[in-house]
Amino acid sequence: MTGFDVLDFFEPCGRVSSLRDELFVTPGKEKVEDSSFKENADAALQDDITRTIDVLDLPHISLKPPKNVLIAILRVLKLEQQCNFGPGVEELTPSQFLSNRDLTIEEVSDILPWLKIHSPRIASIDSFCQIGPSFSGSRDIVRYLTTVLSSPLNWLQDPDVEDIYKAASSRLSERCGRTSRPDFVRKIVLNNLYKRTGCESILLKEPSLTSDNLGLKTWGSSFILSQRLINDDKGKYLKEPILELGAGTGLIGIIVAHLGYHITLSDLPEILPNLKENVKLNNANARADCHELDWDQPDSFIKGNPDSLKGYNTLVFSDPVYSTNQPRWVANISEQFLGKSTEARILLQVPIRSGFQKERDHLWALMADKGFQLVESHQQDGYDDFGEQEFVFRVYRWHSSFL
Repeated sequence: MTGFDVLDFFEPCGRVSSLRDELFVTPGKEKVEDSSFKENADAALQDDITRTIDVLDLPHISLKPPKNVLIAILRVLKLEQQCNFGPGVEELTPSQFLSNRDLTIEEVSDILPWLKIHSPRIASIDSFCQIGPSFSGSRDIVRYLTTVLSSPLNWLQDPDVEDIYKAASSRLSERCGRTSRPDFVRKIVLNNLYKRTGCESILLKEPSLTSDNLGLKTWGSSFILSQRLINDDKGKYLKEPILELGAGTGLIGIIVAHLGYHITLSDLPEILPNLKENVKLNNANARADCHELDWDQPDSFIKGNPDSLKGYNTLVFSDPVYSTNQPRWVANISEQFLGKSTEARILLQVPIRSGFQKERDHLWALMADKGFQLVESHQQDGYDDFGEQEFVFRVYRWHSSFL
């Protein structure tokens, strides 16, 4: 047998009707008259309706669902907001839950009559809102999404078909790993963040990730270093003026700004628009400036920031080693921009990736060659989108002989 798909044999309303047949009809096809037996049957039926939502409970394509039904299903399947490096766990009202998925109570109410006939187990606001959580970590939904994408949807108008394909493609890409995920907003929650800054959380827009634009992703190193800076209530690490090199999505710079410091954030030109948007999104504009800075060609940055020639008291690097050129650039830019004073320091947060041991060793050697002295080093466990990760935090200062 070829082309077998269990969904092809499913009729959403069949489960309920077949259950009634089994409960109320004897082998001789005669109705059972015992009222208590009917009550038990109704209870069993209700239990079937209220159990966890299954992929077979979603409207099957063979039923030719209208556009508004398919769009609503595909929107409610949107993954939960990313919180730190895992899904969010906030308690939301149905209205809030649907709003996060570009749906309203009214829109869902409009499709309930159709669902009551064809997909009765998701034919209420509450049960409809259970669709998303039911499939947040399930691979079963991939089969459903590919079924939608493989269907010609020839009962719909062409523009409607394109809308549905686009929505289904987005839901599928969300489930294909971080590198395939479309634009989304990551919510960052840190211990003592509210106590130190008055902010409940930080929101970071992350465009689709590509190999040449790694700064468009929030990396675990920035989370680890941000937490360290929040916990530093004695001001041990940060001394103005402060320059972050390779700010990425802006988490560290935004945290530093909310801690009350002025900071200059820098990155490559293709990263800068998203960085500026995140600074604005988190109301950090007053203390966080964003500038273009190419580590290998810093002249344009110096021209636009003449005070940078005086040097900075704090340089911040988060995850700066991901190519063979990186160690040399980090060491050179540090030598150029770290102020010549006893309180000037470099904060380096680096993930311990097994494939980059040589680059890390090269960086440590170059830092020593440039005249920097290691004054603090810590190793700790943490997370990134790809799982558990070890990190090393290092603080460097000028060796006294170089001052």
